[in-house]
Amino acid sequence: MSRVAREGFRREGRGSVNIRLISAYSAQLYLEKGWQIFARHDPNQLLFYYPIQALIDQRKEPSLIQLCRKYNPSEKFILSVSIIADVEQCPETPPPLEPTNNDKNNNFNKNIREGFGQEFVYGTAVPTNV
Repeated sequence: MSRVAREGFRREGRGSVNIRLISAYSAQLYLEKGWQIFARHDPNQLLFYYPIQALIDQRKEPSLIQLCRKYNPSEKFILSVSIIADVEQCPETPPPLEPTNNDKNNNFNKNIREGFGQEFVYGTAVPTNV
């Protein structure tokens, strides 16, 4: 993440690193286990750098843009998270404990589950008041 932030800042100026997660399941694993769950995946498919103007053009949250204008790039970087959630796979809040059949067929989630060999339990990071 810090490499993407440094290179992005050098090329494009202030902005935000974005990690794009393909499901609520992978997001929860990331919160619980950290970056290690993505060790087998190409970081170029997970991490993206968006300069401030791109964030403005995409109408991102004003607070994110404001943070990008304020941070000290020699000490920190801004990380935003995108979770691509399929409502049909997650019709209830919190999401079901077990991934759906579509998730099980997804190689990305399969690799994550195999990497830990344990069952996943959704925790408090999943908002229930949405």
